[in-house]
Amino acid sequence: MFLKKGGMLGLAAILPGGQALAMVALAGLLHGASSGSRVGLVLQLAGLSTVAFVGVTILVVNRCGAKTSEWRVRLHELRLLARCASLISATVYAGFVAFLASLEELAGAGLVFAIASGVAVSCIPLLSWQAGVMQVLDLERLNLVWGVLIAIAPVVALIFLRGCAASVALGVAGSVWSLVVVASVLHREYAASRAGATIGRVPPGAAGLRGVVRDLISSLLGASDGLMMMVVFTVLLTLAHIAGDSEALGVAFAINVARIFVLPLKQFGMVGGRLVLQGAGAVSSYVGLMCAVLSIIAIALVACAMLDIHLSGVSPELFLLLALQMTIEPFGAFLSTMRKVIEGPSATVAGLAVCLVLVVAASCCLLYFGLFTAVNVWLVWVAGRIVFAVSTCVGLRSRELTAT
Repeated sequence: MFLKKGGMLGLAAILPGGQALAMVALAGLLHGASSGSRVGLVLQLAGLSTVAFVGVTILVVNRCGAKTSEWRVRLHELRLLARCASLISATVYAGFVAFLASLEELAGAGLVFAIASGVAVSCIPLLSWQAGVMQVLDLERLNLVWGVLIAIAPVVALIFLRGCAASVALGVAGSVWSLVVVASVLHREYAASRAGATIGRVPPGAAGLRGVVRDLISSLLGASDGLMMMVVFTVLLTLAHIAGDSEALGVAFAINVARIFVLPLKQFGMVGGRLVLQGAGAVSSYVGLMCAVLSIIAIALVACAMLDIHLSGVSPELFLLLALQMTIEPFGAFLSTMRKVIEGPSATVAGLAVCLVLVVAASCCLLYFGLFTAVNVWLVWVAGRIVFAVSTCVGLRSRELTAT
């Protein structure tokens, strides 16, 4: 059950990235590089919103996963949080569209797509809330189905309208995206109501505005690891471009491989944390299972290195470092997410922040002394992940000792 549910959630987490890649590529191929770059701008903001509000999902699972006597009240409180977060998302996005409209060279088809996609981007916090609700109600399959539909609908629209003008094609694609997101929100609320999570007005005794602000801060703390890692990846890529194109290529390759395999681990961690809260297994058993799964990926990466497979000049040593990282992530990305669900969204923030600061500082030193290569910087990254994994394990162990 753990692998099945985690697998569905992990696939759902990868879909937005796949959608962005496909839409940018299609827009550039069918309507020119400028259209592709404008679509990329919009989808980058959508990605940032997704990362920023993933903490809403963690809060829902953390407070409602065990289904205590007041879990429906907590669910209503967090729904209010999601609505406020959607309002914030819509406000920020409106500012972005206004900025886009003020620059003549950035207007045109890209502006049409930005306006048409506004509802979809604004609803991302609501989608995050519903993702948590679907986990609590054991409806992960519904999450996956709607995730697939949201991802492929605008891509199909772009392909279908490939002979039309850029403004028409991108406008329809953005509108289709928004319509499918609205349909997803309505259908999942209906499914949640039928499954026992009655959705109506916030009941008496629920948290007011102060509670919403507190929960918003908690949700941002829950997403802070993703936000911090995005910032650090941007810094590393910038440093790599300064060092040379070949180093930038290697770092970009490593970052994308890590994202493909590490991002789903957070979804597995949410499922594992919820099962632990419900008394369905110990933390160590789920960590051991993830060690077994990721060891297979590590072996495949080692095989690529031993066979001296070069992808656009990426060295075998980089494959070996990525394989080493896979053996660490059961205690890093996976276990840290479990701790967030079990203990609260801020459980591992401090440890991650310290490790990322050390990684950036060490990378800057490599550049200063002329030692910046893709292999060296990823060695520093893996060392940072080892320190983070150890701090995560130590923190969990300390909590267990305190509890006993």
